[in-house]
Amino acid sequence: MPSRFVSLTVTPGVDCKVILPPCSALTLSNAALAAQPKSAAFGRCVLECDLATHSFVVCSLLTTGVRQAAPEITITNDPDEPAWFFLKASGPHSFHVLGRLIEDKATRRSS
Repeated sequence: MPSRFVSLTVTPGVDCKVILPPCSALTLSNAALAAQPKSAAFGRCVLECDLATHSFVVCSLLTTGVRQAAPEITITNDPDEPAWFFLKASGPHSFHVLGRLIEDKATRRSS
């Protein structure tokens, strides 16, 4: 099964659309606050995952504390259809998100 490294930047107020190919899994393994040298803003930064049926918090970080998290969340997809979800950020800083996408092309059903 081939896998690919995924790197995303999620900016507050801008939805980050993530497209999953058929029969795939994406593991989000690290989320870190982006450095913003001119910004001295303090507060809570929240990274959220918005699926078609529900949404959940991936991580919540204070700008004055630890600036990264290791959520280890895996999102899987059906063998027949591509799908997508959105990552959303709120707070004074963007998030850098790292993960690994795994595709199982052998399991896909042929039409």
